[in-house]
Amino acid sequence: MDSDPGKAPTLDEMVRFAECVARLAAAPDTLAMDAAAHLVLNRRAKAASHRARTGRAHREFGDGRLLDACLSLEGGTGLGEIRLPSFSDPQFARAFARCCLALHGETSDPTGGALFRCDHASADAAARGHRATALIGHHLFMRPRA
Repeated sequence: MDSDPGKAPTLDEMVRFAECVARLAAAPDTLAMDAAAHLVLNRRAKAASHRARTGRAHREFGDGRLLDACLSLEGGTGLGEIRLPSFSDPQFARAFARCCLALHGETSDPTGGALFRCDHASADAAARGHRATALIGHHLFMRPRA
């Protein structure tokens, strides 16, 4: 169960958040993990803001909960079956640490407030209507045009 977006996440939510970030980063690179964590948190903040304004969930980013933000990046799949990760897995342990730091504002957002990302090679079609904010690894991070 996902907690209220205004409250601190539970350990289960943090584990799911870290799993999502580990998958999105795909490499043990600190910058890539920070970017993935902030992308999730940016989507969570956008959804929570939308809910506060309209009283409804955001059509793409969900309700403002961490799990909704993770699922919106993974196409609605991938986190339903939670496996028990191991902190002996260096990728998961690094992702968990980077998620904690990002959640508490201890890392800057390398994505420039991005809400979307795509592979740089396929950026032409995906970037329409968006403004690029960062290129990290082979991912282009973007925000909607104002």
